[in-house]
Amino acid sequence: MGITLTCRGTVFSTTAATSYTTTQTAYTPADGSFLICGVVNSLAATPLDPTTFTGHGVTWSKLTLGTRTLSTTHCISIWVAKA
Repeated sequence: MGITLTCRGTVFSTTAATSYTTTQTAYTPADGSFLICGVVNSLAATPLDPTTFTGHGVTWSKLTLGTRTLSTTHCISIWVAKA
């Protein structure tokens, strides 16, 4: 069984926020789909990580990462959902 990855939406912002919503490519994911989202922020931004992420009619959960630093200037948070 192969895994198919498809980019269904992107959110770009020059301002850090506590909440992000995917709206560019609205769709209903197939039942049983596994969705993944990465949010990259500047370490100079406040807040560093959003507290909520919504989109595509599913409930998103933020993963606890061992480290979220990507470089000396940026960090990442990973959000997952199952349709």
